[in-house]
Amino acid sequence: MNLEEIKQALTDGEPQTRVKAMRLLRDYPADVAVPLLESQMGHGDFLVRSFIAMGLGLYPSDRTVKTLKKLLDDGDHSVRAEAAGSLGRCDAEVIPDLVAAFRRDDNWLVRRSLLESLVEFRQPAALMEVCELAIAGDNVSVTEAAIDALTLLHKTEFSDQALELLLPFVSDDWWQIRWRTARSLGFFEQEKAIAARQFLGKDDDHRVVGGAMEAVMATDGNRSNGDDG
Repeated sequence: MNLEEIKQALTDGEPQTRVKAMRLLRDYPADVAVPLLESQMGHGDFLVRSFIAMGLGLYPSDRTVKTLKKLLDDGDHSVRAEAAGSLGRCDAEVIPDLVAAFRRDDNWLVRRSLLESLVEFRQPAALMEVCELAIAGDNVSVTEAAIDALTLLHKTEFSDQALELLLPFVSDDWWQIRWRTARSLGFFEQEKAIAARQFLGKDDDHRVVGGAMEAVMATDGNRSNGDDG
């Protein structure tokens, strides 16, 4: 399908045909692909708008950032999640927008995508804020992602604060949460972290015990190698 055929396909009434055409735009430069992707913004099918959000992530620029920010307010959570993921490929100037979106959007898929993008930026203050919000929520999947993300704060000024968020999970009812917590605690060297790992090393679930053992070995390895993370 050449460019003219792609343009024609983008006017087709069948959403799948438009999606196929947008997928082929990946082979074209930004000055060709971006305007054509943006021309589909008003399409009523969420699948088309999701592919717009995905496609724009391949061309990070001031223009695409502006469009992706608009898609963070789309009526469909799948579109918002794709926009969040694509913004993770852009410049750090989008961090406040990602944090703001996390505050207002309680959909678990969108929050996972926002958190994953913020992890890419490695900006401690923003990551700390969204992890607090994630853990204060009630979705297990988002909580798990936050538990993993908190490991990135172990060598920052938020180390103690991150540890305090982890510690309550050592007694969580879900073994998956305790297991993730055990592994994350391996990045922290405070006395509280050591005590928590020892506690989880005696857990009733062997998988949690295994996670605690991995954490101890990882910590010992980091110390012997002088790894600062």
